Order: sequence, then C-alpha cells, then structure tokens
Amino acid sequence: MATATTTTRRTGADAGSTAGALALALSHPSVAGRRAQPLDQPMADVIDLVPHLAEREAAAARARGRVYLRRRLTVVAGFLAFVLALALLLGGRGADANVELPPVAGHAVVEPGMSLWEIAQAHAPAGSDPRAYLDQLIDLNDLSSGSVPAWTVVLLPAAPAGE
Repeated sequence: MATATTTTRRTGADAGSTAGALALALSHPSVAGRRAQPLDQPMADVIDLVPHLAEREAAAARARGRVYLRRRLTVVAGFLAFVLALALLLGGRGADANVELPPVAGHAVVEPGMSLWEIAQAHAPAGSDPRAYLDQLIDLNDLSSGSVPAWTVVLLPAAPAGE
C-alpha cells in the first residue's frame, strides 16, 4: 500500500501541499525501505523522515574543523619550510670557525678631542715605537684613517709589531 500511495502522491498531489512534500520525502532513497505513515501527522513524518539531521550537522561541523586545522597546519608548515630554506641559503655567510682572530689586550673608548695617536702612546708597551702600535691599532679595528668619532670603542693589540 505504501508504494501505491507514493506513486499516487508523486503524480497527482500539488507540489506545495503537505501531502505532496510527504510523498516526495517518502520517495527519497534514504527512506525508501521505511513503511509509510498515515497522513494525519504530516510534521511528525517529515521530522521522522529526515534521518539523523543532527548527526549530519555535527559531521559537517567536524569536517569544517578538520579543513580549518589542515589549512592552519599547511600555513605553519609552509612558514617553517621558508625559514629553513632561508637559513640554509644564508647559513654559509656566517663567520668561519677556523679563522684565527688577532690577540686583543683590551679596549679603549675614544673620548671627545682624543686621537688614535694619543691612545697608541698611552697603551704602547714601554720602550716600543708608538707608530708600530698605531699601525696595529688601525689594522685591528679596520679603520681607514687616524680620526675616529668620539665614544668609539677601539680594540687594543696584544703585542707590538716589532716583536
């Protein structure tokens, strides 16, 4: 009887009526195996015929959450790959561990009005030529001339050039 009702309702019912909606719902493949309910309770039938609507919505929400998480993880992985590639590209430009640095005896701060010559005279070892010490001072600090701005920290060579 359910099949005859379904067929009759599908062809003869008004599409906007409750009975027509029920007939269309009954013909849906997800409820095709269910027994048809009488038409005196149409809303109960429609609610009953939508199988697991809450579960479907929950599954859709979980799927959206998984997509969101997958996108976030893709962005983080891309950022980490970019940082790693940048580190590999620029990693060879760092200081070489095998480079020998010249020995340094200390440092001095150039005060206003002070010249490198005065620093060389003050810190050169006793009995040595301040000119050789000044040349070492300029070479050690990679300076181009004898004038240095005030408050510059200069490194002092450990041994004089003559030794």
